[in-house]
Amino acid sequence: MRKILLTTLIVVLIGSGMTIGISAQERTVKLLESMQPKLFIWTTAIVISNESTERSLRPNIAINTNNSIHIVWQDITNLGGAGTDNDIFYKYWNATSAK
Repeated sequence: MRKILLTTLIVVLIGSGMTIGISAQERTVKLLESMQPKLFIWTTAIVISNESTERSLRPNIAINTNNSIHIVWQDITNLGGAGTDNDIFYKYWNATSAK
């Protein structure tokens, strides 16, 4: 018997100009649900950053041992006088205080 363990699936869409077509989203959901229908419980999307007015690139996500989420990405928005060169943006979600 083959067992597949899927621990975490996280999809992050960052950037004001980034969109996903509903057909692509539906196909992804159908594919995942066909693998294990009761395994996936989808939640409403959460906006993690609305400060950006420019491109957001190269997102990375990490989850620590407390299940808190750390997200970083590259952005050229002139936030806080940082200029329009590449800057690193960071967001943190504390799983402990969210309960």
